[in-house]
Amino acid sequence: MITLRRNKNNSNQKNRHSCYYQVSSNALVQICFYHEREVTFPKDMGTFHFDLLTSVFSHILKSFDDPLINNITILIDARKLNQKFVRLLLKTIKITFSNKISQVYLIEPEGFIIQQKINFDILMDAYDYKTTIISLAKIPKYINNRDLADPFGPYGLSTWTDISESFIEHLDQKKCSKFVDKHYIIGGVTKLYKKEKSILVELILNEMELRRRGEQRKIASIMEINYQRKKTMEKGEGIDSMLNKEAVIVDEEDEREESPKLIPALLREHCEGMSELIAWVRGAGAKWFDSLNDVGNSIDEVKQLDKDLRQLVKKAEEAVDQSRELSDGVDFFMSTKPEFTNELTILRDQMEIYVLDYVRKIKKHLAFVQQSLNFHNSLNNFYKESDILLKILCYENDEINKTLDCLKMEIEELENAFKKMNESYQEMERIGYTFCDNLRNFTSLDEKDKQKRAREFYNISEQIKNAKESRSKRKELVEIRVLKLQQMLQLKTTENDIIQVIEWLNEILTFNSSTPKLVYTVNELYNYGKQLLQVSSLLRRSLRLQGSVNSSLSSNLNNVFNKIESNFNNHILQSSTVIR
Repeated sequence: MITLRRNKNNSNQKNRHSCYYQVSSNALVQICFYHEREVTFPKDMGTFHFDLLTSVFSHILKSFDDPLINNITILIDARKLNQKFVRLLLKTIKITFSNKISQVYLIEPEGFIIQQKINFDILMDAYDYKTTIISLAKIPKYINNRDLADPFGPYGLSTWTDISESFIEHLDQKKCSKFVDKHYIIGGVTKLYKKEKSILVELILNEMELRRRGEQRKIASIMEINYQRKKTMEKGEGIDSMLNKEAVIVDEEDEREESPKLIPALLREHCEGMSELIAWVRGAGAKWFDSLNDVGNSIDEVKQLDKDLRQLVKKAEEAVDQSRELSDGVDFFMSTKPEFTNELTILRDQMEIYVLDYVRKIKKHLAFVQQSLNFHNSLNNFYKESDILLKILCYENDEINKTLDCLKMEIEELENAFKKMNESYQEMERIGYTFCDNLRNFTSLDEKDKQKRAREFYNISEQIKNAKESRSKRKELVEIRVLKLQQMLQLKTTENDIIQVIEWLNEILTFNSSTPKLVYTVNELYNYGKQLLQVSSLLRRSLRLQGSVNSSLSSNLNNVFNKIESNFNNHILQSSTVIR
């Protein structure tokens, strides 16, 4: 039975890629992050992030120039964010935008567990908008591709308008919380661009970077204020003294008004920065170093130690850079607030001493770890060559059936393998004794460090001792095996010589004459063959081989000699008969 089906009318089907071409009807806010790292929330930083986000979002809402705007779509790059910050971000969006949001798209974070936690938070929290987690590749399926900019889309910001200046003006009118200064908020925004109904904002979430940028902007602002004040005073020098005095009075009043707001707050935060750096060096940094204060007992342990220590060295170098920046800032505060010179100098000296001592300890220990790595590499190389030698020693077959060339090659291979093992041992011993000397000469005021270095010295010495014993055993095995091969080579040579003597006697047997010289030669050959048979018998007994071959050769030698002797006697009898 044939069934006829009516074809579907495809004229009303939508274009699968219509989002690429249609004009966006809703406003779009794109949020990405500069140098994305996992966000941490130390003391007061949660308040800072909340103030930063509310300031940015309120300005974005104001930038649309439409108080009745609705159905806003927000796209967030959450690939490097943790659960805590995503929750703060969504709640801040709910508070700031109220019911103006229609859809929030989250680019799925890296890590399955974080994705599941965020999904659970979205289900548990009742937001006024729909929240969807999508992948970066599927963004054009939901949003017009022409409205996207890097990192969400393929287009740059050449056609976009920078609205960061209006954001600074917005902050001048907005009062920040008591924990946060506007300089930190301005420093936390690296990009703020607009194109039609689409806005792109890029934020900084790393605490160290935020503090650095905020302090730089503060110092620049103070220097600008001082410069403008000095410039105003220079312009007022041409006016009469009364106006000049009034200007000075006004400047002093301005300074008294600005100083409590700018200098003390910045000075307090600068001192807190130095104190926090000292606390990290003495606390978390010291614990990190203590966990790596070892030289390892195996090649894998030392490699992991070397890798972790290099990360710690990198972190310590960052601490040194931060210490230099803080020290440079101290000079500025000493010139601005000379009454705090003594306290600032003491705190700066303490910070520099702790940081430099910390870096010195790390680099000194890294040198020990490098020596330990070289030692364990050489030790590993020695045992590798030793294993190769053992493999050759354990490979035994029927040497009696080997040719002379094969026996010579086997002896040469064995001697070369032992030579390589011996060279690797000497290299290991040289590196090990140098390392032990450095451990023995280690000086420290800390008794724990001395005891730890003493234990490490004992462990390295024991490993060298074990390697030396292993080398001695391998040497004995090689000597026994080489002696056996040399005896086998000598046996093969001796038996070949016996066979050659028998062949010579067989040739003499074909002679029809008998002379005194020929008789002498036969006797010498026979005696030489007897001596070779004695040597062959001793070698076979030493090698624990059967003596049947030796008996057969002895029988052949005696038979051919008896035949020659009988021929000689017959020839002598015939000669005497002829003479008679």
